[in-house]
Amino acid sequence: MRLQSEDAVVVVHGGSEAGTYRGHDEIRGYFRRWLGTWVEYTFEIEEMVPQRDRVLIVGRESARGRGSGVAVESSTVTVHTVRDGLITRTETGAANTAELEALTAQFSS
Repeated sequence: MRLQSEDAVVVVHGGSEAGTYRGHDEIRGYFRRWLGTWVEYTFEIEEMVPQRDRVLIVGRESARGRGSGVAVESSTVTVHTVRDGLITRTETGAANTAELEALTAQFSS
């Protein structure tokens, strides 16, 4: 949480935890629930694209379900907005989510 402002917002597109999380307590709770569903979890950054006050991160998640043992992989997109050296907003989700495709397109122009 050291990299996020006190009033940071995380928007998760798609999945069972989709929603908007505000402030350190809600964001911490989201990550605890999300990471708690996995026995193993890794995230690899494939590409980082800075643009003014934002950074686009394209990555690949690999995980194994805690209850099922099923292995999953997915491509993800995350856009961080930074102000005064702290992340103030994060939007994240599967790379094929329409909202994230629109955000990604902004980095191409």
